[in-house]
Amino acid sequence: MREVLEGKIGQEFRRVPVRRVPVQRSAPVYGRSSTYKREDPYYRDYTKEDEIEDLKAYFEELEKRLESVEEKLGELTE
Repeated sequence: MREVLEGKIGQEFRRVPVRRVPVQRSAPVYGRSSTYKREDPYYRDYTKEDEIEDLKAYFEELEKRLESVEEKLGELTE
């Protein structure tokens, strides 16, 4: 896991770990600059968009759980 320095001018810089997520593709094609990343061809940085997608999926799962709990509660109170 890489670390990135983060901070503003005049403040202390703190090291923030950068999450890496796998890239969906087969082996890199060397010699093509568009497909070959010098750093690591199989992983890319975890971006804000990735975080938003993860949170959306998480909240959808929570809504499903809440609905099932409400149904069970309704059955018990009848």
